[in-house]
Amino acid sequence: MEMSVRISRVNKLPGMEDLFDENFSVLQDLKLEISQTLYAGGYLEIDTPFFEDTELFLRKSGAALNSQLYSFVDPGGKKVSIRPEFTSSVIRNYIERNKGDSPQRIQYSGPVFRYDEVESKTIQLYQSGAELIGSHGINSDVEISLLAWQGLNKLGLVDCKLNFNNIGILFGVLNNFGLSRLSQSMIMNNLGFLKEGDVDPDRLLANAQEIRIVSDKNDSSKNDFSEIDAEKMYTEMMRDTPYSSLGRRTKKQIIDRLIRKVRDMDSPENFLSAVSLMKSMVQLEGHSLDVLNQSKDLLQSKDIDIDSLVGFEDFFKKLINSGIPEQNIFLSWGLLRGLAYYTGFTFDMVLLGSDSPVFCGGGGRYDDLVSALGGEKNIPALGFAYDLNAILPYIKTE
Repeated sequence: MEMSVRISRVNKLPGMEDLFDENFSVLQDLKLEISQTLYAGGYLEIDTPFFEDTELFLRKSGAALNSQLYSFVDPGGKKVSIRPEFTSSVIRNYIERNKGDSPQRIQYSGPVFRYDEVESKTIQLYQSGAELIGSHGINSDVEISLLAWQGLNKLGLVDCKLNFNNIGILFGVLNNFGLSRLSQSMIMNNLGFLKEGDVDPDRLLANAQEIRIVSDKNDSSKNDFSEIDAEKMYTEMMRDTPYSSLGRRTKKQIIDRLIRKVRDMDSPENFLSAVSLMKSMVQLEGHSLDVLNQSKDLLQSKDIDIDSLVGFEDFFKKLINSGIPEQNIFLSWGLLRGLAYYTGFTFDMVLLGSDSPVFCGGGGRYDDLVSALGGEKNIPALGFAYDLNAILPYIKTE
C-alpha cells in the first residue's frame, strides 16, 4: 500500500503580519490622511531603501536600537541592515544631495523592522513621519510639535497628550558640576534606573570609580597625586602588563599620563551632587508649566541658573497659543527616547481613553546627526514619527 507524505506548511514569520481587505484599506487611508496633513505643511515625500549599510544605524542610534537591528552580510560581503527607523536614511539622503543650509521639509511612510531579543522574532512596524532639516530655534520646535498634534487630531484622535523632555537642558544642568562628558553621559544613561529606584547614587558612584572616570579620593588628595604615587601605580601595572603592549611609550611618558589621568578624574563629591539633583529632577512630571515651576524652585535651591527653563517655558506657551490645550501638554524629566542621537527637546505622543495609555509615536531635535553621518558640519534638524500599528485599532471606520 502506497503511503502519502504530508508536506509541511510554510507559515509567516513570527512578528510579521498580513494586512488583508479592511485592515489594509484602513492603513492606506491612515497613511493618506497623514501624508496630506504633512504636505499641507510643505513636507515633500521621500521613499528610502529597505536596506542600508549597517554603519548608518550604528553611528548614533545607541545600544537600545543596535540590539534590535536585523543585520546580515550580503552576497558581496557587505554588512547591511533592514531599516529600523527612517531618520538616519533621510539624513543620509540629505547629505548625498548636498542641497545647502536652506530648510528642507521631508515626509516618509513605510514599514520598519526591529528584532525583539526577548521574543526572538523580528517585528514589522509601519511608520509615517516628518523631518525638518536646516532649521533651529523655538519656532521650528513648535512647528514639528504642532504638526504631530494636528496629524493626530485629523485622524479623530483628540484624547491624547504630548509628553516632553529636553536632553539639552539636562546636560546643561550637569555642566554646573564640572563633570566630564563621560560622567555626564553615565548619569544620563541611568536616569531611568534612578527614577525607578533600581540604582542608588552610591552604587552609581562605585561604578564610575570602577571604570576610572571618577576619583576614589577627595579633590585635595587627587591634586596631590605625585610622581612617587604614579611610580607605585606603574610598578603595579607592570606586574600584569606585557611590555610589548605598552607600545613605544617610555616609562616617563606612561607616568606623566597616569598623573594627568588621575588629576583629571571627576570629583566624587561633585558626581554625587549631580546624581542627587538629577534623581530629584526625574521625579518631576505632570502638566508642563507646573513641572517647570517646580523645576525652577529645585534648581534655584542649588544656585543653578534657570535661563534654559525660561526658554522652555516660552516654547510651551507658544504651543498653547498655537491651539494645543494646556491640559494635553506634559513634561517629564525622566522621559528618555530610545535613540541616542537626540540633543534637544524630545516628546512622546500618547493616546488616552483606554485602560492604559498607548504610545503612538514621538520625536525631537537631533542637531549632531548630520555631522555624525558624514556631513561637512552640524546642521540643525528635528522630526517625529507615528507608530501606525499603535494607531490603527483606534481609527473609526464607517
